[in-house]
Amino acid sequence: ETDILYEANDIALAHYHKILASSAGDKVRHYLKKRGVNETSLKTFSLGFAPESWNSLKDTLESNKIPHAAGVKAGLLIHNEKGNIYDRFRQRLIFPFYRLSGKIVGIGGRALAKGQEPKYLNSPDSPIFSKGRELYGLYHSRDEIRKTGHAILVEGYLDVISLFQAGFQNVVAG
Repeated sequence: ETDILYEANDIALAHYHKILASSAGDKVRHYLKKRGVNETSLKTFSLGFAPESWNSLKDTLESNKIPHAAGVKAGLLIHNEKGNIYDRFRQRLIFPFYRLSGKIVGIGGRALAKGQEPKYLNSPDSPIFSKGRELYGLYHSRDEIRKTGHAILVEGYLDVISLFQAGFQNVVAG
C-alpha cells in the first residue's frame, strides 16, 4: 500500500516542479527571486507550483495509472460531499517533505493568491506522513546536523531555505 503512495508523491512533485519551470511558473519564480531563493535552492529543495486548476494533478496521476483512491490517501487529491475528486493543492508554492531515505512523504503548500486561506496547507496524515513527526529540511540538513551535533529550528520553509543558502546547513522547520 505505501509503495503506491510514494509513487503518487513522486509523480506529483515532478508535475509541480515541471509547472514551476514552465511559463506558467514565471510569476512564482519571480516571487521566489524576490524572497531571495536562488536557482540552486529551487532545485535542491525540489520546489514546485500547483496551478489554479482543479484537475491538473488528478489528470497527471490518472495518466500514470495511479488510482484516485491512492491520490486521496496520499493527501494529493480530495473529494467533496458530492464525491467529486479534485486537486487539494491549487495556486500554491509547493514544498516537499522528504524522509531521511529521500522518499517524498508529503507536501506543504504556501498560498500565493491574496486572501487565500489557509496560508499554509499541508498534506493530511496518511500511512506515510504525519506533519507532527516530520521536520522540513531534515533530509537536506542531516549531514551537517550529524557533523555539528545540533540543529537550528525555525518556523517556516522559506526560513530553512534562506539560512541554508547563507551557509547554515543544519537548519530545519517544525
